Amino acid sequence: TIVNEQQRLLGFKVQASAFGLPIPIGWGRNRIPGNLMWYGDFTPVAHTTSESSGGKGGGGTTRRDTTYTYRAAFMLLLGEGPITSVGAMWVNKNRYPSVSALFSTFLGSYSQVEWSHLSTNHPNESLTYRGIAYVAAEVYDLGTSGSLPNHTFEVNWGIQQGGGIAGANPKDIVNDVLVNAHYGVTFPVSSIGDLTQWSNYCVANGVFLSPAIMGQRPAAEFIEHIAELSGAGIVYSE
Repeated sequence: TIVNEQQRLLGFKVQASAFGLPIPIGWGRNRIPGNLMWYGDFTPVAHTTSESSGGKGGGGTTRRDTTYTYRAAFMLLLGEGPITSVGAMWVNKNRYPSVSALFSTFLGSYSQVEWSHLSTNHPNESLTYRGIAYVAAEVYDLGTSGSLPNHTFEVNWGIQQGGGIAGANPKDIVNDVLVNAHYGVTFPVSSIGDLTQWSNYCVANGVFLSPAIMGQRPAAEFIEHIAELSGAGIVYSE
């Protein structure tokens, strides 16, 4: 018998995690890369094949080959929640019309519960991650490489114009940055002027935006940029 066994990987090759990045914030709809936030349960799966060859006088040999594929469980962070849904997904260059083909989706509500896989199998690592949107896979086939491919996701953020329009009204974006109690600058609501004319102008001219903040950025700079894109200006009034 001739036995050939492929060298088995002993651990998960992490290629898609970055420590210390700000949590993305977005409005409208855009494509967001996932950032690895937890992984475990790395498991090699053996695949063995046998082939016999005969010889004169009844002799012969058997060739047995063993190769390995790998699977793991992991979570990919998307951004600040609550979001409304995750649409299409890309794994490297391959597009999937639905994220449910590979992942469970957590929308990042403020009453979000733990991922059941963690609470059952890793209770000491199980957190609710309330206010954080993410996707999770219990058994993900890594193929023969044992490394994680690149994933990007079509995220529908919590603020959109609606009525078939995925983008957000610039007025709603700026208002959210100013007053959101969880990630905004907590600007006093009473200090914000009437934004109705600006909103009406954007609706009439079809100006809807889908920005995402992926890194640290001054709020004033971001607000001014949104105003500029929509033909408006931000001024202080007595």
